[in-house]
Amino acid sequence: MPEASPADNILVVDDDPASLHTLQGLLEGSGFRVHLARSGNEALERVAPAQPDLILLDVAMPGMDGYTTCELLKTDARYHWIPVIMLSDAAYSDVALRCLDVGASDFVRIPYEAEELLAKVRAALRAHREDLSLLENQGRLVAQIASEEQRKERLRLEAAFATAINDAPDLGAKADLIREYLPDVLGVSLFSVFAHDPGTNTLRVIAHNSPRLKNLSSIPLVRGTVMGECVVTGRPVFIENFTSSRFYRPAPDRPYVRNSCITIPLRLQQQVVGLLNLHDKIAGEFVQEDLLDGQRVGAFMASALENAYHQLNSYDEALRDRVTGLFNRRYMDEHLGRMLKLCKRLHVPVACILAAIDNPGKGAAWTSDAAMKEGLLRQIGLTFTRQCRDTDIVSHYVPERYLLVLPATDAGQAVILAERLQETVAKQEYGLSLNPIRVTLGMGIAAFPENGWEASSLLQGAIKALEGARSRGPSSRGVAPPIVPSRGVAVDTSPKGR
Repeated sequence: MPEASPADNILVVDDDPASLHTLQGLLEGSGFRVHLARSGNEALERVAPAQPDLILLDVAMPGMDGYTTCELLKTDARYHWIPVIMLSDAAYSDVALRCLDVGASDFVRIPYEAEELLAKVRAALRAHREDLSLLENQGRLVAQIASEEQRKERLRLEAAFATAINDAPDLGAKADLIREYLPDVLGVSLFSVFAHDPGTNTLRVIAHNSPRLKNLSSIPLVRGTVMGECVVTGRPVFIENFTSSRFYRPAPDRPYVRNSCITIPLRLQQQVVGLLNLHDKIAGEFVQEDLLDGQRVGAFMASALENAYHQLNSYDEALRDRVTGLFNRRYMDEHLGRMLKLCKRLHVPVACILAAIDNPGKGAAWTSDAAMKEGLLRQIGLTFTRQCRDTDIVSHYVPERYLLVLPATDAGQAVILAERLQETVAKQEYGLSLNPIRVTLGMGIAAFPENGWEASSLLQGAIKALEGARSRGPSSRGVAPPIVPSRGVAVDTSPKGR
């Protein structure tokens, strides 16, 4: 066994240069690294940079003596763990007792035998290492206990989540439970859950807390993306560094704050019925254990969502436009009247925008290529949903016309939004990259209560405003004139995120 560990640093504190020189030679000759201090004050200054494993401290020094120096070291949380051996030429019993009282580990009387001093130094260092090892083991044990308690709590949450989501009566209730439980169950701050529709090759949005999915009911499944590969292969995709992966596409609005992400297929009878996306782990980056936890949770989510999704499809499809996935006229006719009644009771305004694709500039490709036309309609609908708030309703009301209903929005705010939508759409190119087309939009704007208290009068106002705008040419906007007094409806003129 070597006489000293390579990490054994010893700080020697003595006001006598001859004693310092003797101790330095003895300790360095035995393999220790030695740091010197000539007073108690200097020792307190040197202890931080020296980081000693042991301190040899003379008792009798002018100014701050050894007792005071040792007491100060032992009351400092940074240094109280460092063993101190004190040296003195005074009577053994009295000095030794006082040294132990102030926190010293041992005492050596001067003059000393070299072997005795070295033996006490090694014994103190050995005891110190054993104490540190014991503390480390205790720390690991405490950490293991805490980790086990966290694991038990997560499993308890999983069990409660599994029971609740299976007992929930419909898909909406199940989606609410996903939003409530999933962040705690899997330790994530950003997630999304989709149902896969193989007929249309789309992903139906079930539950999420991602700003990029606001107002979207479904998204197309694109090959070459993380979700596309997950559906095609039926295997999970675990990306440790998204920006260096083959799936990365630069996106300024990407909301993720972590580099890692996990996409897990929700499977039933070898079929991928949905996807679970996990982004932004609350603490650190994702690891393999997180993937296993996600697969376990995904297994019971798949069976819970499958029946509810199929039960809802027949009704929901009747309220959705086949081409764009947006709400259709039936939905708007059923819900607009109820929304106006609610806004009337709450004394808040409502605006609507009726947007139509202008005929000029469509070209022959528009009329002859059905796929291009449907793709354009979907892209415009996606632009609208991304520009609107979560509380706004975007619909493909009739062919080539979109109806946007904007609660807590007055006519002036609606005009600002309409202008932004027109500019955004006009800048984009649609169709194939070799033969792109550009389109413009006409906009008709009406507002409640200025244009009536009923859904029919609001729609008629928007239709007439659109007709007037289109008569003035492409990219025009029109606002329906008021037909009734405001009756004191409180109008919030703040931007509302517009």
